[in-house]
Amino acid sequence: MSRIGAVLMAYLAAERTRWALWLPVCLGIGVGGYFSMPNEPGIFVGPLVTLTIGLAGLALRRHGGVIFVVMIALTTMGVGFSIAQLRAAAVDAPILAKRIGPTMLEGRVLRVQRLAKGYRLVLDRLAIERLSIGQLPERVRIRFRSSSRAIELGDVVRLRAVLSPPPRPAAPGAYDFARRAYFERIGAVGFALGHPHIVARGSDETSWRFWLGKLRNNITQRVVDGLSGARGAIAAALMTGERGTIPEDVLIAMREAGLAHLLAISGLHVGLVAGILLFSLRLGFASTGSLALRFPVKKWAAVIALIGAFFYLLISGVTRGWRSL
Repeated sequence: MSRIGAVLMAYLAAERTRWALWLPVCLGIGVGGYFSMPNEPGIFVGPLVTLTIGLAGLALRRHGGVIFVVMIALTTMGVGFSIAQLRAAAVDAPILAKRIGPTMLEGRVLRVQRLAKGYRLVLDRLAIERLSIGQLPERVRIRFRSSSRAIELGDVVRLRAVLSPPPRPAAPGAYDFARRAYFERIGAVGFALGHPHIVARGSDETSWRFWLGKLRNNITQRVVDGLSGARGAIAAALMTGERGTIPEDVLIAMREAGLAHLLAISGLHVGLVAGILLFSLRLGFASTGSLALRFPVKKWAAVIALIGAFFYLLISGVTRGWRSL
């Protein structure tokens, strides 16, 4: 054991300048550990175990050595586990138990997603026939085969639909829509029978998130209409994250070419936007000699690029998974 401890200490000493870089790795291990559990642990299990390990690490700090470093790593893993567990508890909402419908439902429009054929609505503040208040999902997602541009965010609509619980993975290890729906508080999905009836307009909605959602919808609509066909759909996906209008044959071709991941907005896209803004602004400032010689134009360009990248992050759909609007 002493020889193993000496080897570990030598390795840790060699990694000393990179210890901080291992903290996100430990956090990720803790998060992954939570999602790999077959059953949901008690809500206080993660925080209590993390606190216990952390206190034990503090008690052993004077001894130093491998044990103290291991305790720090375990505590960080516990923090990741607890963060994931508390996040899952924070978004907990009722989920539809079984398929129902056709049934009448009424709700407020949270999201309007245009598709290649029809569109989808996400509704909250629901009233559904044959469901008590305790059984009502927090949000539902409804698909329409027809197209409609009259519905806007914040509108209250009434419609007849068939609802089902969010579908489970089609195969082991396949995409888990039910998990994603859980964290978006979507407790039911379904399709509409006929057109929705607008009960009330949402002109009184003053939330900045509603304003941001309307801006995203407007940008998507203008890009799709301005660039016809698949070009507009792909451009809209890269700008606002809305991929529903991309034709199925184009999606299949991109998947077979290994390029489908480029449609999912990530840090790569945000970094490209920030870099383009920084280069363009700095070039523009430097073109004016008197301005470039008297002021820190590089810092100005960097600040504006950060603001632009943050705005792009907002319109690309970063707020869609937030708990409420």
